[in-house]
Amino acid sequence: MRRSLLPASVLGVCLAVGVSPAQAFIYGDNTLGFDTGDVGSSFDVEWLVPAGFVSALPIDLSAEATFTLKSYSGDTFELEVDIENTTATTYDDGGTLSSTQANILSFGFGVDPDATSVAISGGSFFTTAEVQTGPQNFPGGFKDIDVCVYTAGCSGGNVNTGLVAGGTDTITLAVTGNFNGGTVMLGDFPLKFQGQWGSFEPGGGVCEPGGDCEPPVPPNSVAEPETLGLFALAGMVLATVRRRRELRA
Repeated sequence: MRRSLLPASVLGVCLAVGVSPAQAFIYGDNTLGFDTGDVGSSFDVEWLVPAGFVSALPIDLSAEATFTLKSYSGDTFELEVDIENTTATTYDDGGTLSSTQANILSFGFGVDPDATSVAISGGSFFTTAEVQTGPQNFPGGFKDIDVCVYTAGCSGGNVNTGLVAGGTDTITLAVTGNFNGGTVMLGDFPLKFQGQWGSFEPGGGVCEPGGDCEPPVPPNSVAEPETLGLFALAGMVLATVRRRRELRA
């Protein structure tokens, strides 16, 4: 991850008093920082796509995870991730109770300094992890996302491979980079829901265990048919305006 994730206000205060910036978990705006002294500690991440975010979405899509720093030495740290799809397993479909299909296919996070490799173990649904190269994009418009963990692909795939509503999974990630035992910052924590109402990619809210993580509003979703129609209409209008200007010129 190329951009610095260390909150400027925290860094400024630490430098002003002449201490290391990382002596405990550092909580920023959807970011989390740690050093070797935080081994054994945990933090939570929560995700939410609220009902009505698009007109067809009748229920909240939600998830939560606990990240535990299991080890950190030199250039490698290990995170144990307990993730749960907390979306309701059923919903009211016009008076009929129907099963929910809103599975989690991938999630990830940025790392500063940059991660160079990642290994995954222990997952039943999430079985693959990779360090992305290039712009390090994640669905939903997220950039600089070093680590992506997925069931079928970072950008999605077969929805039936995903973590189902009410389901849980536990994985361990061993992340390597040029950390040198110093402060490491993690950030953004995007996640991908995919199912009967489309695809949604919320960012994660970060907090202390049991706290209020306040997940941010999702930045993007698959456009609804009426939205696509408006985009098409807008495109035709702009094209007509351009042609008229050219004729007048």
